[in-house]
This record gives sequence, C-alpha cells and structure tokens, in this order.
Amino acid sequence: MKNLGIISVNIASQNLELLEQLTIPQDERATRLFALKTFADLSGLVYIATCNRVEFVFTYVHPNDLTTVRNRILDLFFHSQPKAKFEPTDFLLYQGLEATTHLFSVASALDSVMVGEAQILGQVKSALTFAQENNLVDARLERAFQAAFRVAKKVRSETELGKGNVSIVGLAGSLIRDFIKTEGCVPVALFGVGEMTRKVAMYLKDQGITEIYFVNRTETKTESLVEEFGGKGLSLEDFLNDPVAVRIICTATSSPAPILTDRQLNELLEKVDHQKILAIDLAIPRDIELSEELASHNHIQLFNMSDIKQLSDSNRRQRFRDVDTAREIIASEIDRFQQEEVENSLKSLFAESHREAVDLAQKCLDDLFCKHLPNLEDQDRKKIEYMLNKVVNFTAYRPVQMMAKKIAAQNDCGSIPHPETLAHRLISPQGN
Repeated sequence: MKNLGIISVNIASQNLELLEQLTIPQDERATRLFALKTFADLSGLVYIATCNRVEFVFTYVHPNDLTTVRNRILDLFFHSQPKAKFEPTDFLLYQGLEATTHLFSVASALDSVMVGEAQILGQVKSALTFAQENNLVDARLERAFQAAFRVAKKVRSETELGKGNVSIVGLAGSLIRDFIKTEGCVPVALFGVGEMTRKVAMYLKDQGITEIYFVNRTETKTESLVEEFGGKGLSLEDFLNDPVAVRIICTATSSPAPILTDRQLNELLEKVDHQKILAIDLAIPRDIELSEELASHNHIQLFNMSDIKQLSDSNRRQRFRDVDTAREIIASEIDRFQQEEVENSLKSLFAESHREAVDLAQKCLDDLFCKHLPNLEDQDRKKIEYMLNKVVNFTAYRPVQMMAKKIAAQNDCGSIPHPETLAHRLISPQGN
C-alpha cells in the first residue's frame, strides 16, 4: 500500500521533550489534526498518542517524500521557538510495506515498552474512532487499521504475548513492591483519574495498601475511585497548598505542564521528615519536574517513561520466542492484506461485467420459469435463484481473486498498482 505513511516518535529515542511537544491536548486535537491534514495534503490521518509514543498514520492521493510530511509536522508544532531539541534520527519514517508492518506491530504490542501489553490495542482503536468521528480518515486508511486489529487479535490468540501482568502498570507495580519491601506499607498519592490510575490502585489494593489519596484538579472526579478502592479524594490545589505525608507518588494526568516541581517536592520531603519518596511519572508530557540538585540528594527516587523502558528490556529478552511467532503471523497477514488491497483495486474493473452477468442470469431465470416451469412453487424458485446468484458471484469474482494473488506476488505491499495500471496489465500481452 504505497499511499500509506507513518511518522513515529517513541520512547526509544529517549527524547521525552520531543514527545511532550508532539502530544496534542485532547481539547485541541480535532482542530490541530484537521489543520495538519490540510497543510500536508493528506487524504486520511490518524493520530496515536500514548505514554510512550506518538504516531502520525496517514494516506495521501499522491505519495510525497516522507520528509516533506515530517517537515509540515515540524512547521505546525514548532512554528514558534521550539521548547524541545531534536535530531532527524528522533523521527522514524515508514512508507508502503514498512508502514503496514509497523502499524501491525504497534497494534499487536510488539513495538511497546512492555512487549505484549494489552492497553495499546485499545489506544489504537480509540485513535481510529476519534479520527472517524472527526472526518479525518479515508477508506484506505480505515482498511489498514481494520487489518491491524485482525492481526493483533490473531497474535494474542496464537501466542502467549499479553498473558499475565504485561503492562507499564506491571512495571510500576514492581517498583512499588520493591519499595514496600524496604519501607513498609506507606501512604500513597495517585494523581489523575484515568484507567492507568485505576489499574495502579487495583495493584495497591492487592498489596494491602489502604491509605491511598486520589488527587485530581476536580475533586469530584475522584469519587468513583474512592468508592471502589477506599482512601480519600483531594483536589490538586488542596494537595499543593498542604501536601499529605505520602511516601509513594504515581502520576498519570493529561496536564500540559508539570504539576509537581522542586518546591512542592521539597515541601513533601519536609512533611515526611526527609525519608525516601518513590515517585513514578507515567505521563507524557511529564507531570514531575525534578532538578538535578534535588535528585542528587537521593531522597526522591524518580522513574519516568524513559526509566521504565530500560526496566522493560529484560522482559523483552524473555519473550523472544513469542515475538518471533508473532512476526511470522504479521508477515502472513501482510500478504493477505496486500492481496485484499489488489482485489479492491480490481473489483472496480469487474463491477460492470458482474452487473451484466446478474442481469443475464435473471433474464434466463425469468424465461425458464415463464416458458418451461410455469407451475414451479415460489419456494423452489427462490432456491434456484439463490444458487444461481452464488454461481454468478463466484465466476465473476474468482478471476479477481486469482489475478490479485498473482499481482500481489509480483508487487510488495508498498507498490500496489493503480486500477488503471492494473487494467493495462490485464489487456496487454506482458500482463499474462
């Protein structure tokens, strides 16, 4: 699928500032993505933003140089003095076959911080839904995503990936568990009210920690979490004005700016008599801004998404066998998707002949029933019509499938011919 392109920035580059700059606040997302779609002359655009990646997945009528699209992104996101420093290597560019393979790998959680994590598929589905609701997708891009979902389901059903506690929350939980072993069951503050916060709270409950403070800008939004897990809800303003003496902090908000800086962290250290504090920042942009000076005192152990990626490396090594199986599945599904795309191109060429075949079959049936079988029961007539329609459909589209398979074998997924090109091949001697 030559017209599919992807511009990707992920945690592997260790450039959190760039990820933060490319993360669009939810209330601005529709407007800014429509502007990008227009500015970059894209026919479809889906934007995936998670705690460890940003993906611009797009289609265009006339494939451009991917660097041109990347530069359009830079023009829109960094039109004023950029806050983030970046290098060209921080951006991963994919087109055609590579783009399709990358999309399938992302949806299947092979390209995640935690290989096999279940959350990414839901995030990709949500990204497509958002794009559909805001008229950002075209039919080709939607087909690519639906194929990616099919692949992800197959990977999860045919491998052990995704079974067990495979997630970023699982890694955060291991950090909390290690801290509890040395410091005991200490009070915890969870910032944000999203699904990530809920999963961390569930883990804390399993560990026997009951003194949990749910902190959010709007305190009323914490009520459902308090009802489910106990603890207490606080507004962010109240917490910042008078910090609770918590020893574990976990943040997962959508704030565009840090909510905890040196000043708040110093106040918190005073509250706990300068005992050790574990701070886990699962947000992009980051929620916690810790200076090198304060970090050097060793009172605060801060882990952000870059640190968590490093912790996941051992998990990745242990799962090589399943990853290999998953990649074989993806390779097979790439072939299938490629053939489907060729079939979609060919079907338009055969649509008229199919209509003519249907009309001819119906005329023959009418003649048969009228002249030769006038007393045939309606039920029997319907059976004959049904069977003949099946034969017509099969004979009309079976050549499409066979030619699609042949053409797909001669063209990688990045260079599926245009329908007019296919037509020329089919009627020319060289096309045989």
